[in-house]
Amino acid sequence: FYDLGSGAGRAVVAAALAHDFDYAGGVEILEGLHQLSLNAKGRWEKLWEEEGNDYSLLCGDDGSPPPLLDFVQGDAVDVGCMDWRRGDLIFVNSTCFDDEVMHKVADIAAGVRPGAFVCTLTRRLPSQLFAYHEPPIEFQMSWGETTVHFYERLP
Repeated sequence: FYDLGSGAGRAVVAAALAHDFDYAGGVEILEGLHQLSLNAKGRWEKLWEEEGNDYSLLCGDDGSPPPLLDFVQGDAVDVGCMDWRRGDLIFVNSTCFDDEVMHKVADIAAGVRPGAFVCTLTRRLPSQLFAYHEPPIEFQMSWGETTVHFYERLP
């Protein structure tokens, strides 16, 4: 699981609890929000230790180890910072992304495996390499209502 524009890290932690990803990572360009995500990672690790390394107590899993949580401060369109092309699910908090950034995201997303999913907020992914799953969903976020778009990488 990768979160582009991961903010304080809430979606990454939620994904780690909700699904048995091997890895859950986020990239955020703003330093203050990145610091909050590092705090979230610290709380995650503390909780993991307090539960005696029994991940199943946290999320009802089958006893497998929890996903590695990783947060990087940087630009989501710089794969040298975090190469999210290997993800099965890429969450793009793209509400504030402009057309140029969305085209860069689409160009990089072309490298994900067939069958991988991309979820964008507000902005649509400008790529013919993905099937668009309609209808979009209106969802209430902390900052207001947003449109959620789902895509699947075509073979």
